[in-house]
Amino acid sequence: MTKLVKGFLLLAIFGALVFIAPQLMGEQGYLLISLGNWTIEGSVVQFAILLIISSLVLYGLWLAIKYLILVFIMPTKWWQNRYAKTHANYFQTGVDYMALGQWKSAAEQFLKVKRISKKQTAAELALVCAARAYDPELSRNIVKNLESNFEQNDVNQQFSSLFILVQQQQFSEALLVLNKLNLPVLKQTIAFQQLWLVIQVNNHAWNDVNKYLPKIHKLALKQAEAAVEEWHQHLFDTFNFAFVGYIEQYSNNQLQQVWNNFSKANQQIHSVSEAYIAAIAAQGVSKQVETILCDSMNFNGYQWVLNNVRRCYQVTEKVHMDALFSQVQKHINKHKEDKILLTIFAYLAAGQKDPQLAKQALEQVIYSNKNNLDTRLYANVLADLGEVRHSVEVFQSMK
Repeated sequence: MTKLVKGFLLLAIFGALVFIAPQLMGEQGYLLISLGNWTIEGSVVQFAILLIISSLVLYGLWLAIKYLILVFIMPTKWWQNRYAKTHANYFQTGVDYMALGQWKSAAEQFLKVKRISKKQTAAELALVCAARAYDPELSRNIVKNLESNFEQNDVNQQFSSLFILVQQQQFSEALLVLNKLNLPVLKQTIAFQQLWLVIQVNNHAWNDVNKYLPKIHKLALKQAEAAVEEWHQHLFDTFNFAFVGYIEQYSNNQLQQVWNNFSKANQQIHSVSEAYIAAIAAQGVSKQVETILCDSMNFNGYQWVLNNVRRCYQVTEKVHMDALFSQVQKHINKHKEDKILLTIFAYLAAGQKDPQLAKQALEQVIYSNKNNLDTRLYANVLADLGEVRHSVEVFQSMK
């Protein structure tokens, strides 16, 4: 309102000056404007009045347009901003629930998002959250929503659908979806490649696994250190589950044939070989495990042997391997302070029913390695030696 008053005052002052100035000069003043065949003439006062009236009309027209914008357009813009902010809040709340691990709540928030730019992403995240919440009914509803509202060949949507099928262990159905997509595997994201690998491994498509695993593994190793650790754990879990399932469906001997057909590069991936050894160890085939450990110790290293010995102990509560025991003894004679070797030796000594030797080895490493499985072995060794009270104390100290 202050600006309006100032505008009128300015026009009034200008008009007064135009009107009064000629009077002060003793002349009325005269203006003549000629443009082609057009001629406009009149006194200064007439022109001043015309200018003032024109200015007022233009100013009034500008105010009318301004108020029309405020009345009709600005509320729409305000509503759009409010709408966008509301659905952005739904999206962010869903992300927050994901961070808290509240998957069902996260899925419900994502389903509220209706803003076009985020709707599909929100629906896909809702699908992933439903899978993590182990809610098949919610997953089916979201899949129907995706199928009816978005392109069927969208890779992101298919990733979510494949994830649901894998989570529900419907590996054959997932393979059908993959075959329909017919995508070049190595040109997809690392996450999609890893999901592809899970589906192929659990469908026992060993030729494809043998072909693509080295390349997928190489790409995965280029990630950050924490991501690489997760990848190794993912590989172990995936292959161990598939190997155990293959033994149940066929036999241990047939799995051995599959393993022998794997390329050296794949056999030398530690998490894959550990998954294989854990699978056959669960069948009580210690001789076969021992052969692999003896043959691969020099190449794969002591830590790899220890990982596998621990897995065998976890499954069977006993690691009786004469040949490996002799081989480790020879290595210890050269590396008497090597704690990894001493730990391996302790497991094998316990398997040889020599708890005193196992105790001596463990007491050199048990207080520094802080491994629960080693601690359990130590407690069992003490119990075998009759040191029951000490054994109970060790068991109680375990986390």
